Amino acid sequence: MSLIAKAVTLLALVSALVAGPAAAANLPSEWAGAYGYEDGREAVPFMITLTANGAILTGHIDEVQTFGVKSADDKLGAKIVGSLNGHQVMFTKTYDGKGGQTHSVTYKGTLLFDEDGAQCMLGTWRIGADVGPWMACPAR
Repeated sequence: MSLIAKAVTLLALVSALVAGPAAAANLPSEWAGAYGYEDGREAVPFMITLTANGAILTGHIDEVQTFGVKSADDKLGAKIVGSLNGHQVMFTKTYDGKGGQTHSVTYKGTLLFDEDGAQCMLGTWRIGADVGPWMACPAR
């Protein structure tokens, strides 16, 4: 099952999830995820390293390069700055210039917990009028 299909399935299960405390201090620092496109292009996998300082989130994303001037290792990097407000996650990803990319992408989502306490983030990204799904779960 593709990551986007998994994200859609996860969205369908949101009503079955149990909301648990969203203490920023308990957030894992390493996350694996993917973002997709509304036009059906293949999902783009990424890794997030997060640091939570109260409600402030900072970190870095490394993703497989699917656009821009090809880099030597076929990866793009970006810094993230955002916040966690209860279960609501919001951050801006700003590319670091690798591959000629310096634009920013806004991510909004929800931190979800299941009955076993496992957590994932699920939401949408936006650049102007372009929008698509994204998800990330703790890296294992």
